[in-house]
Amino acid sequence: KPCSTSRWAYYQFPFSEYQSVCNKYTCLPGPGNSDFSETCGDTTTTTTTTATTTTTAAPSDDCDQGCGDCNQAQGGPGCSCSSCQALICDADPYCCDTEWDDVCRVAALADCSCNGGDESESLVCINQDLHDMPTHEIIAGEFNGDLLSIDNEDTNGIAKSLAGTDRTGVWIGLNDRDVEGELVWSDSDEPPTFTDFWRIRNRDGRDCVHLHSSRQYRWNINRCNLDYRGLYRLPSNSYCDALADIVELECVVESTGQDYSRTCF
Repeated sequence: KPCSTSRWAYYQFPFSEYQSVCNKYTCLPGPGNSDFSETCGDTTTTTTTTATTTTTAAPSDDCDQGCGDCNQAQGGPGCSCSSCQALICDADPYCCDTEWDDVCRVAALADCSCNGGDESESLVCINQDLHDMPTHEIIAGEFNGDLLSIDNEDTNGIAKSLAGTDRTGVWIGLNDRDVEGELVWSDSDEPPTFTDFWRIRNRDGRDCVHLHSSRQYRWNINRCNLDYRGLYRLPSNSYCDALADIVELECVVESTGQDYSRTCF
């Protein structure tokens, strides 16, 4: 501690000598020891302090329901459950450095056992590989998904956006393979409640519906054995498995329309 007897002379003593000199000198804390609070004359307590080290505060550990609020977009970096946050940010530092956004939220649903692991989010994905319609059905099924069913303009808009400007058609799940003239979705066997046909030429042998590349991706019925790209609906917890198997896979979060791309270990 720097101590002074006048304004002209200064001394420095170790903490251990404080009680022996404090009655003779006026003592002040030294640099880096602003928390020194020992009282002169108190011989029962000796306070030893070191310089303070500043560290970044760790995230809270509120993991209620398995992941706390990590299954919600935050508007800022990080979320409430430290274990989930660490898992997601190891793969995608953006979630902790910049913003816990929709991609981070959906990743948490897939990887952090939110509500016991029962939560997932629907992704609309395009497989750019060319296959016939039945093959695309099999591939989607391998990842607990289906060829895309479309029941509103928002999902139809996402499908067209993913189709892009490629001059190749894209299979969806609508077909009349079982009963000619009775179109149903392959994931539910239910008839469509929304359609966007360019024109309907539902002749025998044309049983499967695709987005027509030369007609602004409006719908068309064609032979199921043609090689087109495929639009799938996949659960978010299957994304990493699908990404490992499908080279050109692009996905969008169906509920928000946000592009979904993440690093998978």
